[in-house]
Order: sequence, then structure tokens, then C-alpha cells
Amino acid sequence: SDAAPEVKARALDQLRLHLPTKWKSLQGGEALATVIDKLLKDGQTAAVGLQLVAAAGSTERIDAVVKVARDEKAPLELRKEAIRTLGKLPSEKSVDALINIGAPKNPLSVECVNALAGLLPGGPKPPAFATKALESLQLAVTLESATPEIKSAALAALAGNRAGTVWLLDAHQKGDLPKALVAEAGRLLRNSPFQGERNRALLL
Repeated sequence: SDAAPEVKARALDQLRLHLPTKWKSLQGGEALATVIDKLLKDGQTAAVGLQLVAAAGSTERIDAVVKVARDEKAPLELRKEAIRTLGKLPSEKSVDALINIGAPKNPLSVECVNALAGLLPGGPKPPAFATKALESLQLAVTLESATPEIKSAALAALAGNRAGTVWLLDAHQKGDLPKALVAEAGRLLRNSPFQGERNRALLL
């Protein structure tokens, strides 16, 4: 609306904060959809629109977000915001887009790896997209052609997830973890938030 900029900023902060929780009922509403559409059409406000897409978990807008991420004419920071948004939209389309946009190596590759961390398995029966995200990060760690920056980002992403942590420990025990990453993996896993895996890391 025509509210003062500071009022708009405060309102948007509140939406980002509460859309995933107590205002969840707004997520599928027409009013929010109208606001997001308007924000995304304006280059000056598109980043805020992307943040609201992420807060609302609007998986139906993945194609629009991917379009921004792939737009080479768009500012790099806006494209990175689109990448971060994809990392908050649980879907196989998000995972596929992040994998495709991040390879081969480019200025968005590390951001794509970081975003995949948000789509990793969170329980004993993970959805297919989460398993795919896990496998892509495993590949990034072990692939000889991956850059040190990408490997380090993938390692950190895996170490922050229980399934990823178990895989890292198993890979090290089998001798499959690249030697250049062993010290960094050890540092991360000795401080793991997962107690059982942390103890195993200390033993290894």
C-alpha cells in the first residue's frame, strides 16, 4: 500500500517471522498471493517477495523462483536470494533446480550447495527429494573435479544433518572420505549436535 517505508518494512518483517507459524492460515490466501506477485514484478522489491515465498513455503511458485535464479541479467544478490528460497521449498523440483544451477562451477555453486542443506532428510522415512539432496551433496564431497570451496560447503551441509553425519562417519571408516577433508570433517563432527554420532566421531 502507500504506507510509510518504515511501516512497510516492519509489516514485512512480521510476515517473514509469523507466516511459517501462527499466521500459517494466510499461506494459501489470495491476499498474500497478490502481495507476493506485486513484489516479484518489481526489481526493487523482488528480494522481499522471494523471502515471503520462502516463509510461506509456496512450492507452487518454484518455477517463478527458478526463473529469477537463472536470469543472468538479474543482480547476483537477487539470484542468490532465489537460491536461498529454493532451499526452503521442499520439492524435487527445488532439488533438481539447485543441482542444475550449481553445476558446472559458477558464482552460484556454493550458494546452491548451502541451499541443498535445507532439503536434507529430517526423519527415518525421508521423501525422495531429501534423499536426492543427500546424494548430490555426497557426490560433491567425493567428486575429484569439485573445487575445495564446493567440497567444504558440502561437507558442512552434511555435518549439520544426522543422515549426512552418519554417511560421513561411514565414509571415513571405509576410507572413502577424501584425505584432504578428514581434518575438517573431524573438527565438525566432534562438535556434532547429534550425541551418538559425536561420540562415534570422537572414537574415530
